[in-house]
Amino acid sequence: MRKTASRCYDLPNTAEMLVGKILLGMARFVPLCIAELYLRRQRFYQSVRGTDPEKTQGDSSKKWDAIIARCDFEGKRVLDIGCAEGAFCLAALKSGASYVLGVDSEWRTLVIAHFLARSQGLKPKFGLGVFPNIGTEKGEHFDCVLCLSVLHHLMSIGDMWLILTDPRYSKDLITLRKSLRALRALVTVGGVCIIEIPYKYRDDVSRRSADFSRFTHEVISCGFSDAKVLGTWESAARNRSIKDRVLYASYV
Repeated sequence: MRKTASRCYDLPNTAEMLVGKILLGMARFVPLCIAELYLRRQRFYQSVRGTDPEKTQGDSSKKWDAIIARCDFEGKRVLDIGCAEGAFCLAALKSGASYVLGVDSEWRTLVIAHFLARSQGLKPKFGLGVFPNIGTEKGEHFDCVLCLSVLHHLMSIGDMWLILTDPRYSKDLITLRKSLRALRALVTVGGVCIIEIPYKYRDDVSRRSADFSRFTHEVISCGFSDAKVLGTWESAARNRSIKDRVLYASYV
């Protein structure tokens, strides 16, 4: 079992990907009553179905408000990279999206996403994948791509400001730029990619020194036509003490 560069998550090998895809395919045959019972026993990365925001990443509705203010999902094709339990996939469908694909590296999480969708009568598509190899068709494009708290897991450190400014982390900066170009290739002309970047802080001095607009210049240099800082969102209190989660709207 290999891990992400951040050492935060395990990544499936080829055999595990194959087994996971088979098990995910079997999830559709589980009776809904059993699926509902299974859901009641789960903990969620995103705050859904009444879970305590302080025991998850935070109140997902607040992040969704920031996203939908920049994205018109009506009739659009949507890709959610690192979709977890698929909360934003379901929200996009409820907002009128014509097609939604959620990708994650953990098949167990995608089973939960599948069960949640079934319980709400929604039909997104879920697939196993590890960014940038997420299983989309060659040349496939989307009107809206969500990449929320994914890119920093490709880096050796979690301090994005150091990656952007410190020459010691030039390899991570190269990885970041490759990742941004891979995201750009997924977005159709006229589309938007919403990127979430966590900025970690060692102390109040490092918090004050971070310039969130620095990342927008990287986004534009990697092929996007424009990028806007949407600001931070109010995550769980235990996270707010050490980091800001900053949302960016990157346009093509």
